[in-house]
Amino acid sequence: MTGLKMIGQVSAFAVSAAMGTVVVGAIGVIVAYSVLTTMIPADDTLWGDARCYLGVPLQTDSVCIQDQLNRALKEQEAAHQQREQEMVQKISALETEKVHLETARRGFEEKLDTLESMEAKVSTFTLFTRKAWRQYEVTSGVNYTSFVKDQAWSKAWCYVSITTPRGLPLHIQLATQEPGKLPDASDPEAAVREEAGFSVSDIAEARSHCQLPTP
Repeated sequence: MTGLKMIGQVSAFAVSAAMGTVVVGAIGVIVAYSVLTTMIPADDTLWGDARCYLGVPLQTDSVCIQDQLNRALKEQEAAHQQREQEMVQKISALETEKVHLETARRGFEEKLDTLESMEAKVSTFTLFTRKAWRQYEVTSGVNYTSFVKDQAWSKAWCYVSITTPRGLPLHIQLATQEPGKLPDASDPEAAVREEAGFSVSDIAEARSHCQLPTP
């Protein structure tokens, strides 16, 4: 226990000595600076340059202060010019993008006018979509009265095209639909299914490939 006290006292003494050295050193620098400032005239050029370099100019060091002020103003002006240049570049980029968007808008309007003109020349038209199912093809058709603006349609249907075992082409109706109604998915007659070699589950599987409009 006595040994620990001695170690603590020695450590405290070492810390106090170190702190004292620092304090004495700092006081020494301050004293030296004060002595030098009294020994060297304030208008001494070399000493003025030294003060300027250390960043502690006196009021008599007008040239140094003016240089520092000019340097700060130049840095501020350069930063302002940089920000201004960046702003000009951003404005130029936005103007270019605006021109591109305007050109694209005019092109779209011209295409829309062309489509409306073409649509006005026909009363109705039908669009077909096809999806592969097994070795067959399921076809969906939608009869439109208008497509460019409101996509109005009058009827839709779906069928699967096959070749019977006897080599005859056959279209099996899978579903029909009218606007505002759900698809009518009546199963084909048993004779038709037998001719095609399909079961009820086969018809349901084929019907899942129909692409009819949303009611």
